[in-house]
Amino acid sequence: TLLAEDGGFLRPDLLAFHKHGATVLEFKTGAASPDHAKQLLGYLRLVQALFAAGDDKGATVTGALVYLDRRVIEPVCAGSVALKTGGAA
Repeated sequence: TLLAEDGGFLRPDLLAFHKHGATVLEFKTGAASPDHAKQLLGYLRLVQALFAAGDDKGATVTGALVYLDRRVIEPVCAGSVALKTGGAA
């Protein structure tokens, strides 16, 4: 659970910290939606802000939407709301 700037709580499906930064995954089913990417972007921006406030400003924060039923992973770039289509998992 992450504490958002507005005091609300955000719960990404998977948030993993590693020596180079962090990875955020959001698991979904069904058709891709721009709302899915926007949700993940909110998580990514918050995690980036955590690193920016700390000592590791060079950390890399990556994220992806994982569509379980379709076996597709779609990387999401923190710099935009555009989806980058990935290959099959």
